[in-house]
Amino acid sequence: MKRSIITILLTAFLFSCSQMETSNSIIAKKIEKECNGKDTCKINMQATVNEQWDKMYVFKESASLERINQVIGFTYPYFEDIAKRIIFTRAGKVVFHEDEFPGVESAKNGEVVFNIGDTSDYKIFLPGEAIFNVHKVDFDKSSYYELTPSK
Repeated sequence: MKRSIITILLTAFLFSCSQMETSNSIIAKKIEKECNGKDTCKINMQATVNEQWDKMYVFKESASLERINQVIGFTYPYFEDIAKRIIFTRAGKVVFHEDEFPGVESAKNGEVVFNIGDTSDYKIFLPGEAIFNVHKVDFDKSSYYELTPSK
């Protein structure tokens, strides 16, 4: 009996370790649909996010809640922990957001990663500027999307 329990627990542990974390990103799902299996394409966030917005903020993991609040000009109500954040606002309110919590070892399958440079922990985009070159990066039988501003 003891041996059976140990075997079951060990099997469950090994199975859970082998599972690749997957992003729950709505934006990633829309990118996947728009790019239609291509490794590179272009995406316009104004057409990707259904809500009406006037500013798009991309924050690196290093941005604290205080920094986010300072940049957006009001209290970000969805802060839970360290994460990469995409925040869309309109008239001083969050209309859509995605917080991507870091994977244990690397990017998550389907994760959206913004290439905004190393000089700041955030970048602001207006609707006409939020056009990105998408590059699908494959790793360990999974992939993520790297987005670089097309300007």
